[in-house]
Amino acid sequence: LKVAPEHCAPNVLSHMGKPTIEAYDKFREKYMRLSAECGKEQYLVPYLMSSHPGSTMDDAAHLALYTKKIGLAPEQVQDFYPTPGTASTVMYYTGIDPFTGKKVYTATDYHEKQLQRALLQWRHPENRRKIYEAMNYCSEEGVKDLRELLGMPREERVKEEKTPTREKSRQNRGERYDKTKKSAQNGGKNKKFDKSEKYGKSGRSDNRSRPLNSQKKPAHNQVKQGGKNKTGKK
Repeated sequence: LKVAPEHCAPNVLSHMGKPTIEAYDKFREKYMRLSAECGKEQYLVPYLMSSHPGSTMDDAAHLALYTKKIGLAPEQVQDFYPTPGTASTVMYYTGIDPFTGKKVYTATDYHEKQLQRALLQWRHPENRRKIYEAMNYCSEEGVKDLRELLGMPREERVKEEKTPTREKSRQNRGERYDKTKKSAQNGGKNKKFDKSEKYGKSGRSDNRSRPLNSQKKPAHNQVKQGGKNKTGKK
């Protein structure tokens, strides 16, 4: 069954000339209960509208969260476009409610209208970036609604201050110096920094501890040939 709640924010519904969202909730609950009693599998297809005159980004965030709470995943959302002969069109072009004479907020920027529409289709992965961008247009309450919409805590947790990397590196170097100094005072050796256990007293590896002249190679002009060198001397 197709129905047209169109929105859930009281401010927007008043400009649409519609009752509050509680009227739709009562109808929805009664419809689903009667369908279950009759043994029929029937559904409601609500008609929703974004960026209607009076709808701010906070209102769009509230509507998006409402669809999540009732388990609704709208595939088609109508973005408001002015049509001749309607009060909504008067509000769109003048920014004034013709019935009250009061100013009405109207989203006329194309990018903002696209963001409001993306919030209602928040289940689409390609709209996730737009949801984060929409937070820049929201008040604190609207940001909380969007955080809950994304499955995040409504209240942003304050992160603990981390020690800067350079300062942390200095602290680590200071700790290593203290350990080495303490080990030297106790007459012991710090295994972490003592190379003698691995390379010997010389501090070098085995293949470098021998004198450099221990294995002399013949000069290139004195290669032995039959017990004689090239000069003919024995």
